[in-house]
Amino acid sequence: MKNILICILLPFLLAFGATPVYAVPALPHAFYGSVTINGTAAPDGSRVSATVDSGTIISTQNPVTTVAGSYGVDTPKLLVQGDDLSGATITFYVNGVSTGQTATFEAGGGPATLDLNVPATPPSLSTSAASSVTTSSATLNGTLSNLGTALSVSVSFQWGATEAYGNTIVLSVSQTGAFDATLSGLNPATTYHFRAAAVGDGTGYGTDRTFTTATPPSLPPPAPPSPVLPRGTTDVRGMVGDGCSFIEPVTAASDDELCTLTIPVGTVGLTEDLECLPEITMVTMEEPPPPPEDAHVIGLVYDFGPDGATFEEAIILTFTYDPDALPEGVSEEDLVIAYFVDGEWIELDECVIDTETNTITASVSHFTTFAVIGTPPTVVEEKPTVTPVKPELVVEKEEEPVEEAPELVVEKEEAPELVVEKEEEPVVEKDEVPAPAGVNWPVVGGIIGGVVLLVGWLIFFFWRRRAYN
Repeated sequence: MKNILICILLPFLLAFGATPVYAVPALPHAFYGSVTINGTAAPDGSRVSATVDSGTIISTQNPVTTVAGSYGVDTPKLLVQGDDLSGATITFYVNGVSTGQTATFEAGGGPATLDLNVPATPPSLSTSAASSVTTSSATLNGTLSNLGTALSVSVSFQWGATEAYGNTIVLSVSQTGAFDATLSGLNPATTYHFRAAAVGDGTGYGTDRTFTTATPPSLPPPAPPSPVLPRGTTDVRGMVGDGCSFIEPVTAASDDELCTLTIPVGTVGLTEDLECLPEITMVTMEEPPPPPEDAHVIGLVYDFGPDGATFEEAIILTFTYDPDALPEGVSEEDLVIAYFVDGEWIELDECVIDTETNTITASVSHFTTFAVIGTPPTVVEEKPTVTPVKPELVVEKEEEPVEEAPELVVEKEEAPELVVEKEEEPVVEKDEVPAPAGVNWPVVGGIIGGVVLLVGWLIFFFWRRRAYN
């Protein structure tokens, strides 16, 4: 029986002998009581905490907050607990500020009444160096270490050209840590003073610091003023790049601004000597060449320069005209742009007329003399068809002297009746085919002679009768 008991207890003894022994934490020491700040009940939410000068404490119910000016009454008790706290000195704080009140730790002590009172304490903060300083701006920096006995504070930066500052930037901060603000509109190469400040249960200040704004780079000397160009002249020196091509669009105008020239980007323009164009001139001519025959110059004639300049790509030439000043017979549709060369006006192809803006546009590739020409349309008159009339030949008959003669009675002779016997046609038998007969000229001649004789006799008869009447 004894051996059986040893066998049962031996495993339990070995098991408990192999298990490490843990220290049992001491029982907490509990506190409660009222809290005043500078003699006034602490606002709700004020933090009450405790520390010890030896041992290690845990944060369970440490700190606690106040309600109605007390802690541990309507809220959990403040507990001081941990390891190796026997005989440790406990110090009490309100919102991180020491009350100067202490107690000796007793395991399981309390709950003990301890009314806490702390004087009003301003927040604590420091001023940091300025950053991001330029010629006209800078960033001010500060750090809030604690809020003092206040639950929240208002921080700010005071700054100015002297330690009197004179300017303030206000920020709202409810917890400790870094804060900053940026200044702008500052003067270059100028030294400024600044410091951080915080207002809670009193006002706390950081140390004074300075920064100097940057000096701006020296400016190049001002460029000499551009020469005043005469009207109708456009300086294009800064608009022409490598290869004499235009690096930006150019619009040039004549001296009266009624003629414009548009040069697109990338157009290559060369002088007569194959150099880059320095300028463009568009001036009215005082003694222009005469217009073509039966045509009119509309407006003024313009001389483009430099003379002989050419363009690899077409440029746009636009004239503005007055429709009320067009000569009689010339309409807007009759207008063209022409250039004068070797004593002759040459019309440009594909001129575009805009009757709403009263402009006419064409593409050109060289400089010379240009104008708008208007030619009235040619009117072709239709000639009437004349039917030639044959003149009537009138022969005047000379009047013969009339001599009175005795009345002569002439008896009218009856004209002999002309009987022409008709030759009988030979009877052709059915089966017989007559031979073709020839013309009987004696018979035909006899008939014609008889007719002529009869007509002659009638004429003679009427003439004699008229003579004797």
